[in-house]
Amino acid sequence: MVIIGIIGCLFLLGFLHIALKDVISPPFVLSGIWLFAYIALFIFKRDVADFSSIYYLSYFASLIFFVIGFILAVGNNNKIKSNSHSERDGTFRFKLPYIQIFLLVAAILFVIYLIKSILFISQEGAHNFWHTLHAGKSSGKFQIPLIIEYSRSAVIALNLICGIVLFTNPTKRNKRYFYISGLIALFYVISAGNRGAIIMWLISLTFSYLYIRNFKNKKLLSILLKLGLGVIAIFIITNFTKYVYADQSNAVDFSVHLIDHYFSSSTIAFVEWMKSAKEYVHGANTFRFFLALLNSVGFNIDVPELVQEEIQFYGDKTNIYTVLHYYARDFGLMYAFAIQLFLGIFHGLLYKKVAFSKTSKPFYIALLSIFFFPLINQFFDDKYFSILSTWIQITFWIWLFTRRELLVREEAGISD
Repeated sequence: MVIIGIIGCLFLLGFLHIALKDVISPPFVLSGIWLFAYIALFIFKRDVADFSSIYYLSYFASLIFFVIGFILAVGNNNKIKSNSHSERDGTFRFKLPYIQIFLLVAAILFVIYLIKSILFISQEGAHNFWHTLHAGKSSGKFQIPLIIEYSRSAVIALNLICGIVLFTNPTKRNKRYFYISGLIALFYVISAGNRGAIIMWLISLTFSYLYIRNFKNKKLLSILLKLGLGVIAIFIITNFTKYVYADQSNAVDFSVHLIDHYFSSSTIAFVEWMKSAKEYVHGANTFRFFLALLNSVGFNIDVPELVQEEIQFYGDKTNIYTVLHYYARDFGLMYAFAIQLFLGIFHGLLYKKVAFSKTSKPFYIALLSIFFFPLINQFFDDKYFSILSTWIQITFWIWLFTRRELLVREEAGISD
């Protein structure tokens, strides 16, 4: 079944290349992700796993539903292609003094956060700063004000918009805004205690750059390959700092084990879960945000945990089950496929606003770019409805930072 999945993904990549002619379209990227997951599964587990289960084709089936949803949303349109962004209409600049005010507030919170982090690390540090902060947050020893915790989404959104403005209008002033907000964002995502924030930040900036510059497919594939290698490198480096008690004497063997564990175990885990006796939670996962909201205002409602129970198989264990598990636990596998159809429509609508327009639209470019993070993460676990509160915050900040009162469209770049 895994070989069939590989062949299916290859066929779909060819079809999408002909139909869309765009290697950074969401369905093309997702097809590449599932192809990579199938190949990793075959390479690392072919000698120990039984690939005969029909459920191994669930990933390809979910991809088909996503593609159908995307095509329904996009319709019969042609992507605006050019060799450079210069053929698009206009560029952007920030309106003063609002951008300075936002950066000043962000800088003040950054300094407070940095000082608290340094003081905690100096007192509690045992291995490395990332492990120390992560352990401190998990144990409750390291606590930061809520305004700083919730400002993380604002800082990521601000740096993303600064990047979009810079990519359309590379003036010295815009470079300063981007580098200042980028320095703050870098510390925020590294200190978040999970690699997801780092990868989200990197992916959103990369895809916003690609959509604005509008390169040809050959160059896009080269950049995507570098992005993929960068994401894998982040996985490996962060796990070296996370698993400080593991045997890291042989760096190569440890890295290969990490790639094996993180890029093949989730797909097996979901299949094993599908073959077992299942108890559905009847929408509690999909609507977890609303249940948590009701619970916070006094209703006594059980809210599902985001961290799943571990499952053991073929001498390995994991608590990640791909994106399908999160929704299949609600109402079954067909419901998970229906969610993929909806997600395809969602990504398609964003893509249509960006790729089929002769003008740059910062709000939609930012949303389309940052939602590549949960898209690419599908082989791992769900990052859509499970972190809906985060997406609501980020969407709000992107909306705020792209208002006309802050962002001005002009016909040509302004030189400083």
